[in-house]
Amino acid sequence: MFSSLSDIQRDIVFNKTGKCVVRACPGSGKTYTLAARLAHKIRNWEKKHQGVAVLSFTNIAKDEIINQLYSQWGIKIGYPHFV
Repeated sequence: MFSSLSDIQRDIVFNKTGKCVVRACPGSGKTYTLAARLAHKIRNWEKKHQGVAVLSFTNIAKDEIINQLYSQWGIKIGYPHFV
């Protein structure tokens, strides 16, 4: 699934560290990119009692991130992570 990412999206998913804010026009793949970044982080997560918190301005985006995590990468979000 990561193979469909553009070079810019790959940079966001694999190379950025720390907090991440993605600003782009509607339909550009922001939600998909953030879901891919989250999937990559969760797959490589080693801390048992610390997690990733994802904040969104809309419930629609939150639901889409959760949906994409499950449909694209088979990940069900749960403790210690939160969307």
